[in-house]
Amino acid sequence: MKIILLFFGSNSPSFIREGMDYYKKKIENYVSLEIREIQANGQDAEAAYLEQLNTASHLVFLLSEEGQTFSSKEFAKKMQQWFNLGKKALVFAVGGAYGFSEQMKQKFQMVSLSPLTFSHHLARLVLAEQIYRALTIMHNHPYHH
Repeated sequence: MKIILLFFGSNSPSFIREGMDYYKKKIENYVSLEIREIQANGQDAEAAYLEQLNTASHLVFLLSEEGQTFSSKEFAKKMQQWFNLGKKALVFAVGGAYGFSEQMKQKFQMVSLSPLTFSHHLARLVLAEQIYRALTIMHNHPYHH
């Protein structure tokens, strides 16, 4: 199983990149992690890119404030269920500054980090931390206590 973090939009500020590097190293103690920053030109380009990943071997999720929310323990349980499906990769996509189109929200499952709205840069870091937290919960590591 591999996790792909797919980020649309401009490059992150250095403090976000440093945080992403930090969590990437931690996550890779458990699973393979690929981070893709895509400079798509608008929601149509983002949709086209996601369509390429929408295959039987990938499970694609959009991050949206309208998505399903989980506690950290619930997210860990859900991630384990997704892993058990036997897919090649879990893909978590963070849209650009204007989010995803309504059409894309209808097509893909959505996950919410919080009822709060985060900048797309900050959402990247929060997502990485929550994935790491979920993995530690799944492996009975004391990080989440």
